[in-house]
Amino acid sequence: IVYFFPTHVLMGCIGGIGVVIAKTGLEVTIDDTFSAQNLLQKFDLFRVVLVFEIVLRVLEQVTKDEHGKAKYPLISPIYFCLMTPIFYFTL
Repeated sequence: IVYFFPTHVLMGCIGGIGVVIAKTGLEVTIDDTFSAQNLLQKFDLFRVVLVFEIVLRVLEQVTKDEHGKAKYPLISPIYFCLMTPIFYFTL
């Protein structure tokens, strides 16, 4: 049944769902409706999420081997499990 729909239509639907999920995530993070003004006013709430994401990206890039594969494939799940204790410890 998937072959009845053109590929660009399916990709557009999947991309649209991604945009909705990202917008909802930002709204939940700043605890208000999404707008550039609200995002700038409540950047201190968004900053925590941004720092966690940047640290994860740096860790993934630093721990790659010479072939570009991850040396430690469990670094992301362990990182996500440690986010909550680190967040509450820093409070």
